[in-house]
Amino acid sequence: MTPTSIKQGQDAAPILARIGLKAPPSAIVEYVRQERGMDDNARLILLMPAGEWAAMQATPPLDAVAPDRYTANEATLLGASEGAWHPSDEPAIKGAQFNLPAATYLNVGVAPANEGRVRVYLSWFET
Repeated sequence: MTPTSIKQGQDAAPILARIGLKAPPSAIVEYVRQERGMDDNARLILLMPAGEWAAMQATPPLDAVAPDRYTANEATLLGASEGAWHPSDEPAIKGAQFNLPAATYLNVGVAPANEGRVRVYLSWFET
């Protein structure tokens, strides 16, 4: 299927709201891509302090999977690296999958970054 529209580099807030997430104000949006079609999908990369990620994980829907349950195997659900989307290039990435309402899913990957920060990969899609 060819997407009806692709928007890369757009504001992440509306996409995060659609997923049911809110990023901390200090989060840096490194990548945004949204495709609209029969089944919409979106990918985001956020860079944030590790402590703020821990706080974000304690809120729904991310609180459905305990942080120690994230695995390298689940991170493979984020797919291959392509351009600015590079989860498979992160050697220490761990991930989890979340089954959300309305037949939607969220794959999350977290990789350590520099200066006490983490890089968070979000891949949301409809089915």
